[in-house]
Amino acid sequence: MVRFVDELGENAVIMGLRVWVATDKYWSVKWRLNQLIKEAFDANGIEIPYNQVHVKEESRI
Repeated sequence: MVRFVDELGENAVIMGLRVWVATDKYWSVKWRLNQLIKEAFDANGIEIPYNQVHVKEESRI
């Protein structure tokens, strides 16, 4: 497994993870790793801030 900092963004540190896996197991491993990472974040109080779009309605007169 290779872990690395891929990018230092304006509001984020983009992390990367690479593992070797058999082609036929790629999708199941990918989704399982995502699940385990999210569960580890939750268990350690790490929240992922998502971009939000706020729409303000204009009042019509």
